[in-house]
Amino acid sequence: MPPTKTSRAIAHYRAGRVQQALALAKTFRLGLTDDERAKLARAHECHIRPEFYQALGFDPTTEIANGKAVFEERIIRP
Repeated sequence: MPPTKTSRAIAHYRAGRVQQALALAKTFRLGLTDDERAKLARAHECHIRPEFYQALGFDPTTEIANGKAVFEERIIRP
């Protein structure tokens, strides 16, 4: 049986590939609230385009930390 999207995201995260983990996690639909999905997506985008999000008034470091917190609380430890 091929690995699930969740197991791949967790493997990326544990290997230190946070951006790839968030890229997968932002597509999850079940078990996450709209706010949690938005935090995951914003954290992923802040990895890719930190200057853009900073120009919008977001602190990329804080947004990435928020996304990582959601990942750890809702995906790694459901």
